[in-house]
Amino acid sequence: MSPDGCQGFPDNGVYFISVNNQWIGDQKVPGVVNIVVNNRRTPFFLRWLNKNPCTYEISLGPEGGKNFVQRDQQWVNVKGQYQQWVLCKLPGDTYAIALKQDINLVWTDLGPGGPAGRQIQLKSFDSNNAAQRFRISK
Repeated sequence: MSPDGCQGFPDNGVYFISVNNQWIGDQKVPGVVNIVVNNRRTPFFLRWLNKNPCTYEISLGPEGGKNFVQRDQQWVNVKGQYQQWVLCKLPGDTYAIALKQDINLVWTDLGPGGPAGRQIQLKSFDSNNAAQRFRISK
């Protein structure tokens, strides 16, 4: 079942997120939990907030309302601060995950050799960039 006004989008619940067939998870470092490509199947809780655009809060773990995934400058991490994300449908049953305040900034995997051990960063959307196409699955 899809949220009202967001046909084909995830309903509230636990999901797993991947990019380029690799799982997204968490990596604890002093003072923060980073969201990284680590190929560990890690649960995220998505809670639908509103339509036009289809907006969600994303929490790390199997429960919503805490451990919010948030923007920290150009990085994506968990510090407990509330953040809103827009899901934008892309081809191949994938989504761009965009910052609500600036939907041109989307989650991006910079790949091996990138800074911070493949921590997800916010970069300008490029429709040809496969590293910005995230699969959200049960």
